[in-house]
Amino acid sequence: MPTQRRKRQRLGSSTCPADRLAAEHPDHVWALDYQFDQTQDGRRLKLLNVVDKHTREALTIAVDRRIDADETVKVWARWSEALAHRRAPSMSTSMTPAASASKSCLAAWTACCKVAAR
Repeated sequence: MPTQRRKRQRLGSSTCPADRLAAEHPDHVWALDYQFDQTQDGRRLKLLNVVDKHTREALTIAVDRRIDADETVKVWARWSEALAHRRAPSMSTSMTPAASASKSCLAAWTACCKVAAR
């Protein structure tokens, strides 16, 4: 029986239409993601994580039974205002498909604050 060959790793740039923004320095790109869990009694929890893509530092984690688009914007605005004095004003956000459901609400907020959302 012939041995199976390993698939050759591709070199070069991605052909994916949604190019990822590479973080060049801290506070350049922040990732927004949701996680789901449940308590011992079966009730659902939703976690909203904001992570610096360069340092991989968890900037904030919001936990609630329900986090909708409006709550996402509130968490984002509250967190960014608290750290505005030490963070650079030029930044970008990166969102997973689950988080992109909140993208329209975040788009209005990011336009107001001059932040690029991807």
